Amino acid sequence: MIKKLVVLFFVLIAIPSFAQKEKDLFIDLKGALALPLGDFAARDLEGGSFATSGIVGKLDITWFTFENWGVRAGFSGAIIPVKADALATAKVANDPFLQDLIIRSDPYTYMYFNASVLYRRHLSEKWKLYGLIGTGMMYMETPYQLHKSKYFMTGPDYFEITAAGDYALMCHLGAEIEYEIVDKWSVVGGINLNYANATFTFDLTGGGQRIDKRKVFTVESSLGIRLYF
Repeated sequence: MIKKLVVLFFVLIAIPSFAQKEKDLFIDLKGALALPLGDFAARDLEGGSFATSGIVGKLDITWFTFENWGVRAGFSGAIIPVKADALATAKVANDPFLQDLIIRSDPYTYMYFNASVLYRRHLSEKWKLYGLIGTGMMYMETPYQLHKSKYFMTGPDYFEITAAGDYALMCHLGAEIEYEIVDKWSVVGGINLNYANATFTFDLTGGGQRIDKRKVFTVESSLGIRLYF
């Protein structure tokens, strides 16, 4: 009985010390370049979004509860410009009565909250490699656009397309590499693949609605600072 109590005593002492040694908590501040892929970047009117490279700001908080496994909560916001000249060219080619079109377009904007599971591998004393997978909720807005048009016979000289927004479930997959500069400070770089399906509803002049479904697929290449607590 005494022997069992002694063993239990040392186990209870060891558990807190083990947990304290293995747990890591850190915060990331990162900037990223977002590159649209697939239909999101496509230059066609059937499902294409004519998106081009944009910028992203990212804030992540990560906690490693075990030696090599952790969880993350993050927030990101992005601005993705539109290839307005390519969109205008495609619309002119699609409408035999439209002779010329100039489009002034705001960018796509989106923000998302995400939760991820991470796996960590120590490459050396200062280098670490991470893999992650997660899901989240995205809110996205389409761009406001002003169209200046010239028709063969009759048609509007100017018209506008107002912005529409939607909430969509997203998923992501990524990898990161970290280099420790000094104690508790590191530089971290990474790459993430993000995917979501969004549905936008537009009110039409004269009544009625148009519904556009868009596949939002991007790859983010990020660089930033990591602070340990």
